[in-house]
Amino acid sequence: MYNLQFTLTNYEKPHKWTVKNTGHGVKLEPAVEDMKFTGGDFSEEYTLAQLHFHWGDLSGYATRTHQGSEHTFNGTRYFSEVHFVHYKSSHADLSAAVASGAQDDLAVLGFFLEIDFLGDEGPFDYLITDIIADKVKTYNNVTETKETVFWSPNHLVDVENIKTAPFYRYEGGLTTPTCDEIVTWTVFKDAIKITPFTASEMAYFANDNSGALVKNFRETQPLNGREVKYYDGTTAQDPNAPACCSCCCSCCCRKEEQSRRKSCIRNAAGFCPKPAHRRS
Repeated sequence: MYNLQFTLTNYEKPHKWTVKNTGHGVKLEPAVEDMKFTGGDFSEEYTLAQLHFHWGDLSGYATRTHQGSEHTFNGTRYFSEVHFVHYKSSHADLSAAVASGAQDDLAVLGFFLEIDFLGDEGPFDYLITDIIADKVKTYNNVTETKETVFWSPNHLVDVENIKTAPFYRYEGGLTTPTCDEIVTWTVFKDAIKITPFTASEMAYFANDNSGALVKNFRETQPLNGREVKYYDGTTAQDPNAPACCSCCCSCCCRKEEQSRRKSCIRNAAGFCPKPAHRRS
């Protein structure tokens, strides 16, 4: 087993970013790619290339019916999900890593964004409403709007807490074309809170048809016998991992395993969770 605790480098420093509205999503790319991580049961170092969001719409968010996360947990689809896309630092850049075709050359750290109707504004609210929203809310058929901002992802990800945060891990693929199966996915269990106002701002970002950009997520995919493992964030995997089945009614877990499991995680890359076992 490799070190389970994440070590993030340069995440706390302000960086110059380009905010892009591609017409089907919003992403941020750093001008200098010097934010890196090690640990998290990875054997090598990874470099942050970009982060982007997937979200739903507002027509049923109070009842969780039009949510937009690309993974589900316990049957719940959250309003949004943010992906921090990293490539193995041994590659020159993200394109080189994708071209390599190796399964673990990309590592995506995913976080659920959950609407909190009673909570105060937090770091993600500030990022979306004060930094992103006015730069991508355009209705003029421009498919890519670029603006430069100074901002630190440390505002979003608590570097100390992420070191021991529980997460799920599976080998999957990109959830946007061309859906290459070259990604090691890490989905953190605990959702980050955002306000209803922030959700409404996201629902009015512009798409490439001069309309509102909503529901830009990929549905969970059929089961393919792959393994999803649960890490408790300390020193070992939980032998009673709360990972169960994906989007089919016929669960891939055996009945005796189902009876002792508390949670299910579903994924957008089409893989069937199996029990995680303690590793020595």
